[in-house]
Amino acid sequence: MIDVDVVLPCYQPPNHWQKELLELHHNLKNHYNLHFIIVLDGTPKLQIQNALNELQTISITCITLPKNFGKGYAIRQGVMHTKAALIIYTDIDLPFTVHSFKSLLQAL
Repeated sequence: MIDVDVVLPCYQPPNHWQKELLELHHNLKNHYNLHFIIVLDGTPKLQIQNALNELQTISITCITLPKNFGKGYAIRQGVMHTKAALIIYTDIDLPFTVHSFKSLLQAL
């Protein structure tokens, strides 16, 4: 299996974003060891604690920034915590389909 770190900057996340993350993990877990790095860019951890609780069955790291520094800064902070050879970053609302992620990972 291939290790992949997915960096997710998070500022004012949409409702139910965690369900998309769980679906992505479920559909790719047989081929990839996914580790999600969620960077709270000024979003209080308490605001998304229920969502994080739902993600306890998958591999995540949650980084909390004290205020909103912007998406680029949040991505850089997330990348600094990666360990896998493959790193992907995308928005917390996961605008890409599972098929798109599979295609991207196969191309890498």
